[in-house]
Amino acid sequence: MLDDPNCLNAFHLVIPYLAKLNREERGRFTEFLLKIVMRSQKQAFAFRGFKLSEQTDEAYVVLASIWDRGERRIALANITMALGHKLNVKWVLGLAVGHDWPESQAFDLVFTDVSKVEADEDFLRGSEEVFGKLRVIDK
Repeated sequence: MLDDPNCLNAFHLVIPYLAKLNREERGRFTEFLLKIVMRSQKQAFAFRGFKLSEQTDEAYVVLASIWDRGERRIALANITMALGHKLNVKWVLGLAVGHDWPESQAFDLVFTDVSKVEADEDFLRGSEEVFGKLRVIDK
């Protein structure tokens, strides 16, 4: 992570990346988030990692859970780092919300510059176990 989640500097880092998404990409991001929130109401924790294009070196994670914000932040930081290494991307932007979002209105953002962090073998092996074989999903 380049900064603490939800600090002012973190928002300044994230805003340009979200602002560059076009209408279709914002729609897909929102669709994925809403589906994850609905899933978290049934199973306590859910997330989805994705790239909006095969040609890009950036990825996104949306996460929702019944956990408290501190636990969500830890999960989001770990998942963004692991997914970034698994997909071999430069950076991952993660958004975590509660299972009752948008009513709760609480959310956490994490921007992880994977290119600046070298992962050890145990971490990479763990990422492989968590994510397994990834699949490409068409729009």
